[in-house]
Amino acid sequence: MDDTAYVQAAIDSGEAFFPARTYRLTAPIKITKPVTIVGEPPSITNMGGTWFHIDHDGVGFDLNNAKGYYSGVVMGSFGTYRNQPEPASNWQPYDYGFDISIFGITDVNLSNLILLNPTRGIKQSGGGGRINIDNIQMQPFKVGIQIDSAYDVCRISNIHAWAFWKDQADVHKYMLQNLKGISLGRCDNPMLTNIFTIFAQSGLHFYQNAEGATSKMHLVNADFDAGINGIWVDSSVTNGVSGQFANITHQGYDDSDSSVGLLVAGTSSNLSFSSIKTMFCGANGLRVDGSGNRITIGDASVLYYNQGRKGFPAVEVAANNTMVFGQQPFIVTNAIGPQYGGAGEITTPVAQKVN
Repeated sequence: MDDTAYVQAAIDSGEAFFPARTYRLTAPIKITKPVTIVGEPPSITNMGGTWFHIDHDGVGFDLNNAKGYYSGVVMGSFGTYRNQPEPASNWQPYDYGFDISIFGITDVNLSNLILLNPTRGIKQSGGGGRINIDNIQMQPFKVGIQIDSAYDVCRISNIHAWAFWKDQADVHKYMLQNLKGISLGRCDNPMLTNIFTIFAQSGLHFYQNAEGATSKMHLVNADFDAGINGIWVDSSVTNGVSGQFANITHQGYDDSDSSVGLLVAGTSSNLSFSSIKTMFCGANGLRVDGSGNRITIGDASVLYYNQGRKGFPAVEVAANNTMVFGQQPFIVTNAIGPQYGGAGEITTPVAQKVN
């Protein structure tokens, strides 16, 4: 049964409630004016509630202002799923578009969604902003949430990216090589809280595009579990990322010899951490490459780094970069590797003990 026409007509009416069942979509659903789209809360355990089966290669829900400015879209309490190949050696997902794509729109609220197995989950682009994304469960394979260009505050909270569809080694391997849990390009003043990813190539990824890079970032409470890089500023960033971070943890994947908790590879970033803990990294716990970067960390723990036994230090800072610690980092190793390395400037307070 093809429900595309029925779903499109209901959404075109301006307010659409979809009772619990599965709706099969064989073409993108176009959203070109304000609308509220809600269902009945979905369940992963029994696939109850409202689900949209996106049975085609393109975007699932396409929010686009190409025909004129509009704002105010609400979507919540439903799930999406795709046809994906069963796990096998050298597994990879089908090259689908985003389940939800937002272009040039402000005041979009996405909440209480399950994106069961998207190749790509949610994308915002084309300017706009004030995108609120809350309480999303998903197992994405290439990217979970991407903010490509937003000029007003985006809020992303209570994200749980876990192995909901298939908790299987071949699927994990692909995710570890490809998945960016949250990826931010030009994103002004984003506010993120309570973020969890697992089996990601990068839990939080920053890049620069023609619009610029992320500025005045705020992140509170994040755990990047069993992945490669926890936080990664890639080498495309030349204008710098700025932001503040609190309560960040990262654990490297057991079989990786290249995982790094914090990796800054671009230039001119200014990042401030009140607390960060990395553990079981294949390479460094904290690493700064590129140039002109300044990283300030109040409370840092690097536990069991250099798990690949390649001589990586716990903290490595390349020339023309600075890392400043507010207190002596807590560094523990069960492998051969120095605590500090690189030609950059690393500043730690003199250890003192007061009786």
